[in-house]
Amino acid sequence: MKQKFFSLKWRAIFLTSLVLLGLASVFTVVSHINMTRQFQVMQNNNYERQIKEIEVSIKRDSNDLRQLASIVAASESLGTSLVNQNVAAGKEVIESQWPTLQLGSGLEEVTVFNSDGSLFLHMGQPQAGMNDNIIAQWVKKVGDNDIPENKVFCRRDCRQYAIVPILLNGDSVGSVLVARPLADIALYALQNAGGNIALLLKNHKKGRENDHYLDGWSMSITAVTNEQSTLSLLKTAVEKFSFKELLGNPRIVKHQNRSYELLAMPIKAEEESRNGYFILTSDVSDQIRTINRTTTYTLLIALGGWLSAELLLFGIMWRPMARLRRLTYLLPALAQGGFDRIRQQAKVRSGPWHDEIDVLGQTAQTLANQLEVLEKEVDFKGTQLNERLLELSHERDFIAGLLNTAHVLIFTQDVDGRITLVNQYALELLGMEKNQLIGKQFKNIFHVNSRTLNHSMNQHESVVKGENKEEKIITWVHTTMGDDDKKAQRISVGLDISARKKAEQKLEWLAHRDPLTSLYNRRFFQQSLEAAIARGTHGAVLYLDLDQFKMVNELGGHHAGDQLLRLVADALSNELEGEYIVARQGEMSFPFF
Repeated sequence: MKQKFFSLKWRAIFLTSLVLLGLASVFTVVSHINMTRQFQVMQNNNYERQIKEIEVSIKRDSNDLRQLASIVAASESLGTSLVNQNVAAGKEVIESQWPTLQLGSGLEEVTVFNSDGSLFLHMGQPQAGMNDNIIAQWVKKVGDNDIPENKVFCRRDCRQYAIVPILLNGDSVGSVLVARPLADIALYALQNAGGNIALLLKNHKKGRENDHYLDGWSMSITAVTNEQSTLSLLKTAVEKFSFKELLGNPRIVKHQNRSYELLAMPIKAEEESRNGYFILTSDVSDQIRTINRTTTYTLLIALGGWLSAELLLFGIMWRPMARLRRLTYLLPALAQGGFDRIRQQAKVRSGPWHDEIDVLGQTAQTLANQLEVLEKEVDFKGTQLNERLLELSHERDFIAGLLNTAHVLIFTQDVDGRITLVNQYALELLGMEKNQLIGKQFKNIFHVNSRTLNHSMNQHESVVKGENKEEKIITWVHTTMGDDDKKAQRISVGLDISARKKAEQKLEWLAHRDPLTSLYNRRFFQQSLEAAIARGTHGAVLYLDLDQFKMVNELGGHHAGDQLLRLVADALSNELEGEYIVARQGEMSFPFF
C-alpha cells in the first residue's frame, strides 16, 4: 500500500508561490504608496501655491486699498472741510466719489475722523459687531505717527481696512478709513488658480436657520465659490471630520461618487478677530482613479509574472519529480528483501543528462547489493546467535539451580550496597521473603560496616537471627564483579557455621573440665596457676582431700562414689564463686586458689 505524502514538487510550488505572491503584494503596496506620496506632494505644492496666491492677492489689494484711501485723503476740499468742521462740505466731497469707490473698487464704507480721533463723517455700511474702540486705536496710531495702516478684521464678515492721514499744507488735520470685503479678493485669486474656496467665520450665529450655517463646526459660510456644489461638499465633510483635522492637514472626502481634498487655513487678522478661515477644495477624483488603476495594473502584472514563473517551474520539475517518485516507491522494497526488483526498475541514465536522481538510482542499486550480502551474513550470524543463546540458557538454568541448591547464603549488591539478588537457601535460613530483602541495605540486615565490605577478600563473621529467632553465626566472603568501581556490583557468600562453633565450644569445655564433676581439670588448674605466678598475683593454694573415699566407693559402689564427688564439687562451686579457681586433681583431691 502506497503511503500518502506531500510531494516536494507541490511543496516547492507552494513555497515559491508564497514568496512570489508576497513580493507581488509588497511591490504593489510600495508602488501604491509611492504614487500616493507623489500625489500628496503635488497636492501640497498646489496648496502652497494657492495659499501664496491668496496672500499675495491680499497684500496687493491692501496696497491698492491704501492708495484709494490716499486718493480720498488727498482731496484739498476734504482737508478744508475738516479744518472748518463743515460736515456738509466734506460729505459732498465723499458723495461725489462714492459711486466710483463703491462700484469700481468695491468699498463698503468710508469714514473720516478729526485729528483728535473723533468721527467727522461716515458713509457706507459698517461691519456688524465692529468695536469702535478698536477703530479708535487704529486712528490714534495713524494720527500719532502720520503713517498709513492696513488691517484685517473678522467679526460678522472679514474686511480689509486702510487708514491714512489727511494732510493740509503739510499738517495732519485728520484721517480717512476705507474698507472692503476680504472674500472677494481671495475668491477672485483662487478662481484664477483653479479649485473652490469658502470663507468661514467661527461661532457666528447668523444664518443658523439657513443652509450657510455648519452646525457640526459651529461656523457660518460668508462667501463661497460654486455655491451649490461647494456647500453640499462642506456639509458632507462636517459629518466625517472635525474642523481641527482639516487645519493644515488635507483630508479626502467622498461626495457624489467623486473624491475631493479639503484644507483649512486661518486668516491672518487682528488678534481680537482671529475667527476667520479659508477652506480650499479641489477635485482629485481623476488623480485617485489614476492611482487605483495603476495599482490594479501593477498587481495584475505581478500576478501574471507569478503564474508564469509557477508554470515554468512546474514544467521543469514534472519529469524529474516523476522519476524521484518512482524511486521513493521502490526504496521500501529494500526493507522487504526485493533486491532483484530494485536492480531491474531503478534505471540509471548515462551521458550529459546524468543528474542527481541518476546518482540516487545508482546508489539504490549499490545499496541493494550490499544489503543482500549483509542479509546473508545476518542470517548466518543469527543462527550462531541462537545456538549461543541456547547454550547460555542452559548455563543460566545450571547456575540458577546451583544457587538454589547450594547450602550457602548468596547475595549480590549494587554499587550503593542494596541487595539485588538472594538465593533460596538464604531465604529459608533467615525465614524471610524475597521482597523483605531486595532493595535493602546489606550492612543494615547483617550488621556489617562499610569498611569490612570494602575489604572484599577478608573473611569475617556476623550473627543474625534466623527462623524461630534462633541466632545463626555466618562467615562471609565478599568479592567485586567488574573493573569499574563506580558501577561494579558485589557478590557476598555466607556459610552457616553455628554447628561448628558449638562443637568447638564443646571441645574447648571438655579440654578444660573434669567430665564427672564439671570442675576444671588438673591441666587447666596448672596453666592458670603458672599464669598467676607469671603475672605476680598474690594468693593462696589449698588442697581438699576426701578421707575414707575408697570405703564409700567399695561399700556403696562406684555410683555412690561418683555421686559423692559431684556433691562435693557442687558445694565447692557454690561456696567458692568469684575469683576462686576450683579443680579436681586425682580421684579425690580438690585444689583451689
